[in-house]
Amino acid sequence: MEAVRYIRSFSWEFILVPIVFCTNGFFNGCGHSFFSMCNNLGSTFIIRVPCSYVLSILPGATLFEVGFAAPLASFCSNIVALYYLFSGKWKRKSSALHRA
Repeated sequence: MEAVRYIRSFSWEFILVPIVFCTNGFFNGCGHSFFSMCNNLGSTFIIRVPCSYVLSILPGATLFEVGFAAPLASFCSNIVALYYLFSGKWKRKSSALHRA
């Protein structure tokens, strides 16, 4: 039964991950692989791991609560990536690469 509870909370990850992969692929193709790497490492080590720990030590915590750490990290990664995309900062380096 715990596995079912975990999957119910973790399943939101399957909606968010395709957006993460697409934006990462876009930035990698534009020559911004460092941004993509930092965004992924940040979402893993700054959001996912600490949230998993904090959610696991809450009184009465079950795998349902812990399962939310992964979608939360992907959500934050999406926010950062979409901000970077719509800010237009990625265009500067990419256009410089085409001139060289």
